Amino acid sequence: MDARPEIVAYAGIAFPFSVLWALTLFNGGTVRDAIQRSPKPKLFVQGDQDNFTSKGNFDSALAAVAPTAEVQWLARADHFFFGREVELVRLVVAWLQRTLAAPPASVL
Repeated sequence: MDARPEIVAYAGIAFPFSVLWALTLFNGGTVRDAIQRSPKPKLFVQGDQDNFTSKGNFDSALAAVAPTAEVQWLARADHFFFGREVELVRLVVAWLQRTLAAPPASVL
């Protein structure tokens, strides 16, 4: 993340902390370390009914790697945010606008 100057912020959508080890072929520590080291603004958006990472596991993992990150929970949303895609996009765009002082998005 930090080696690339064009990346100015980080948004993790349905971040799979509980299964990160499997998705990274046992290199989840590398991902967690990169998140932890980066001073860039971070947003994590999770559904409170995520099929892969429970709220408790997510909260514990995030507290260890990015305690200052902003977290948004979408009630009644699963890992894939089925039926909530527009709400998810609006939430992320609003965060990006606040965080990066970007002009309002005309497409939403």
